[in-house]
Amino acid sequence: MKLIPTFAIIAVMATTFAQASNLANSLDEKSDLNRAKQYVTRSEAAITKGNGILDKSEQTNGQIIDSARESATKQLDQAKELLASAKEWFDKVPDSYGEKSAGLTLYTAAEEKLQSLEKRISGASEKIDKDNELLNQGSKNDAVTLDALVDQLAKLKALIGSDSITRKNVDQWPQLETDSKAMIAKYGNAKGSRGGNGDIDQRTFAIKIVGIKKDYESLLSEINGAYAKQEPNNIKSQLKILNDTVQKAVELKSYGHFLGTIPLLTTMLDAKGYAYESFLKSNASYDPSIVTDIQDAIKNVEETAKKLEAEIIQSNVPFKDIYTGADKASLKASIQANTLKKIKNAKILRIDIITSQWSRNISWDYNSYQTSWSKTDQSTMQAIVYVQGKDPNHIYMLGCPLYKDNLSGGEVTMIVPGSDEKPANPAFILLKAKFTN
Repeated sequence: MKLIPTFAIIAVMATTFAQASNLANSLDEKSDLNRAKQYVTRSEAAITKGNGILDKSEQTNGQIIDSARESATKQLDQAKELLASAKEWFDKVPDSYGEKSAGLTLYTAAEEKLQSLEKRISGASEKIDKDNELLNQGSKNDAVTLDALVDQLAKLKALIGSDSITRKNVDQWPQLETDSKAMIAKYGNAKGSRGGNGDIDQRTFAIKIVGIKKDYESLLSEINGAYAKQEPNNIKSQLKILNDTVQKAVELKSYGHFLGTIPLLTTMLDAKGYAYESFLKSNASYDPSIVTDIQDAIKNVEETAKKLEAEIIQSNVPFKDIYTGADKASLKASIQANTLKKIKNAKILRIDIITSQWSRNISWDYNSYQTSWSKTDQSTMQAIVYVQGKDPNHIYMLGCPLYKDNLSGGEVTMIVPGSDEKPANPAFILLKAKFTN
């Protein structure tokens, strides 16, 4: 058996230890490099999350707001710490280690992304600070004006398409629109610290600015949407009601329709037509015949009312003086005296008592507060006072109701005419040629 020299054995053992040592070092370097790359990956994740927060804020708010800046800054700080840890682990890996160069390339790329995020946050911070100052001044100088505009927009929106809208409401729109647009242009892009930072008045003002922009855009959407689509049919429907009511008044020779329902309809339609034209004249769906139809209908009302008034006056005859009670003369004297107290220069031509006798009514009314009953015993009659009209060809027949209180010895009270102006209802206007004294 051939013996191996001792020096050879020692040489082999030295080589083996060296190889083992090199292997161990290589494993340590690889582990350190992997740890460094893990920190880079985690840093990039934080940077991506920070950018995502800023992106979402821009999509939702049109810009980066304060709360988004704060959240993104936390991600930025975390990314910085992670990159710092990555650098510490990279420094442990010798430059001679082959894979270190590729790892440093990843580190450099992450560092550039971090700087980009930091720059983005810095730019957002600069704008937020400017916004805060602008909104702070706005909360001091324009808060009252803003509140008034918000209130006016809400009221006008409630009236759009409503039967209650008036010409006055419509006339407010141009100035309201101008002022709203000016307020939005001045503050609409300033979000500022609407989160947990900033002065409470400033934050409130900022939120209201967002609100007025939404209210204004909502009102425009309503005008050019549902209102533009539905209002023409609404107006046509109400025009039919008006025309049918006028026709009915003519058939019944009832001028009362022209004193109640018809004026309400014409006033409403006039305002709705004015609103339709004012709000939608520049809209492609605008139909000018709608306004023309309203104007024609109102003109027809005026002409028909005059014609019916003349027909009613022509057909009127005096009332009949049919009361024969012993107190007839004293009642007429009292009516004349009290009427002249009210209308000093009235020219009274005659007084008729047009009911044949007193009409008595007895009733009992319960007072829940006093838990007792009270009795009413009253008689009534109707008199007519004929006075010379402003038109010498007309005589006005003015009503005068009489009341007798049977519980106080028959005391008589009356409601004498308060004016000798032309009666609104032509049923109480008589041609002088038909009057005999």
